[in-house]
Amino acid sequence: MDHPEPGSISQIVILACSIPVIFASIIVCIPKSGVLSRIGATMALSCLQYSLYTSLLESSLPQAQITGISLFSWGLYANGTEQVLLSRYDADDILTVEERRLGRRLSTVTRLLRAVGMYFSLRRVGLRGEISMKKRVSSNSILFVITKIIECVGCYLILDAILLAPRPEGHLITREKQSLFNLSSLTREDVIFRISSSLGNWVIGYISVRLAHGFVAAVSVLLGLCKPEDWPHLNGPIRSWSTVRTFWGTFWHQLFRKALTGWGDFIPDRVLRLRRGTPLSRYSRLILTFFTSALMHRCLHYFYRLEAGECYEIETFFLLQPVAIMFEDAMQAATVHIPLSSPLRWIVGFIWLCAFFTWVTPTFLYPTMRVPDPGQLLPFSVFGHLIKK
Repeated sequence: MDHPEPGSISQIVILACSIPVIFASIIVCIPKSGVLSRIGATMALSCLQYSLYTSLLESSLPQAQITGISLFSWGLYANGTEQVLLSRYDADDILTVEERRLGRRLSTVTRLLRAVGMYFSLRRVGLRGEISMKKRVSSNSILFVITKIIECVGCYLILDAILLAPRPEGHLITREKQSLFNLSSLTREDVIFRISSSLGNWVIGYISVRLAHGFVAAVSVLLGLCKPEDWPHLNGPIRSWSTVRTFWGTFWHQLFRKALTGWGDFIPDRVLRLRRGTPLSRYSRLILTFFTSALMHRCLHYFYRLEAGECYEIETFFLLQPVAIMFEDAMQAATVHIPLSSPLRWIVGFIWLCAFFTWVTPTFLYPTMRVPDPGQLLPFSVFGHLIKK
């Protein structure tokens, strides 16, 4: 494996550090009424983000690692620009409710540090627009850190074991096998692989996010930057695995929810002025939210250097999600009077959810699996080292 060049790594680190500093300066120095100034500053922020993206693209880091870094950086960028332009946080939002009540004034350094923290506050805990998730009961910081470290070690080892699995045979992941409509040509082996690979993809995604989230939570609490209460539970209950809507809206992590829905709501609410509550407003916001998510994941195409014929596979996957949700809404409206028990409805919904994701996941998964050598997602392999011994 090629070792990353020191120059490219230092450039990536400098850019990654400068972006939240510029964001913090915008929040602290430009009032929410200075729309044009904020737009200009956001353009500068966008140039830095694009420079970070191209630096990652040109670096010799493993593709799997730069994909994870880039996805997270674009998510932070979408979150930050939403805070600056749409939610329009300013210096007043840095203060807590108690500090505003007492009229307390903070030093410039303190305000900038808090604003930097806001760039990473994906679920807006304690801010306007806080994402509603199950709150964490007050707990001892040391116990919280120990629990998170144990969780991280467990996630790392599970992920390490999964990633040691051999690469699939080429005939299982051809372009024809990822088809959404030519399903009659699939053999029994193709169907089994389609189910298992789709399941594996979601398990890897789930564990990867929990690993990264747990690591950042443990470090931030250990350093005294946050309290355990600032880290609500990452995922919703398993009982939400009954529809595509509840899977995305309740179970899956809500880290980028405000960033995505903020941009998804912008055109219907502020440009087209569609009245809230109407089907047109509801579904246009839904479609634009998933489209924004597709744009955020667009970097996968460039990092994995997918073929020209696979340009829009990622957009296809994400835009099929609102289509499925609209189908669910129609079916639920049509079957609302059918006397089915709640457990039976959940079972039917769970089967539908599994079938849908097995159908759509290969559209973006198989092209990435055809990449000859994406490199290691994890920095080192514990089990791989033990096996070599």
